[in-house]
Amino acid sequence: MLAAAAAFGLAAAGMAAGAESAEKVRITFTEGSAAVVVVTAMEKGFLRAEGLDVEPKPMRAGVEGIESVTQGVMDFGTVHIAPIIATAARKLPLKVVAVNSYGTQFVVVVPPADKASKTMADLKGKRIAVQRGTGAHAVWLRYIEHTGLSERDFKMKYIRNADIASALAGGEVEAGVPWYPFALSIVNKGLGRVLLSQDDIAKPLNDKYTFTLFTRASLVKENPALVQKVVNAWVKAQRWIIQNPGDAARLFHAFTTRRGQTLELKDAEFLMRINYFDQPVFNQAFLDDMMSNARIMKKMGWIKEIPDPKSVVDSSFALKAVQAK
Repeated sequence: MLAAAAAFGLAAAGMAAGAESAEKVRITFTEGSAAVVVVTAMEKGFLRAEGLDVEPKPMRAGVEGIESVTQGVMDFGTVHIAPIIATAARKLPLKVVAVNSYGTQFVVVVPPADKASKTMADLKGKRIAVQRGTGAHAVWLRYIEHTGLSERDFKMKYIRNADIASALAGGEVEAGVPWYPFALSIVNKGLGRVLLSQDDIAKPLNDKYTFTLFTRASLVKENPALVQKVVNAWVKAQRWIIQNPGDAARLFHAFTTRRGQTLELKDAEFLMRINYFDQPVFNQAFLDDMMSNARIMKKMGWIKEIPDPKSVVDSSFALKAVQAK
């Protein structure tokens, strides 16, 4: 798997040891700051210590990762809870086996020339860009609902998150809802200013913005030992990140650099501060947040029914990993 690791921007040093006898596991993940957990688990040797030889595959969109896992192309993935809800609503057999990380990861931005707007109400009737159906979109919908607004109060422009910067620069929209690290690029390049920070959005909703570690339900049933090994490595990686936030930021910065991104180290350090890694077990607070997202997704017609969280989440592996010394 050395070639695969190098191709996807992961350091290969030390990965060869024991690879011949190690159990193969394929892991996909989105390339946002939540990826620091899998990057740490690989590069600090936590997965290797569990006897695993990893084939990593970063993906641009969480939906791609879910499809690759459900189709058996990959074994595990990390993704925001919203695509998990959508998949569970379609009765596809996924299992969330741990919380990867949490912490709201998007903001609302307006052009720097707009010095008057202070709230979403100030943007009524204006053009707003967001990537439709994403976790950021769902939580933003919850936020504007909380303030007494709805999408009907705005002129919505549904575009890819990566294209929000150019839409702002070209005057195509008057506000955007980008997630990190793209939001940092917008601000750093002077294309926008933050109207609502991640905390402004999260606090009134008690939003968790949960990123999950998931796998196929069949793998949980057929190879629980493998699932436990992966979750063990995840929890160890999370503990290392908490204890070494500066090193974690440098690790993530190096990964993004190898992947051809232009994230600055100070921005990587900021991203480590707004991500949280201390609760690997999918507890009641995460379940409540999942249901809040499911409710707005059903209201918007993205899903036909709200899935039973008990059919989606299996916390037994994370509980066992946390209890292990």
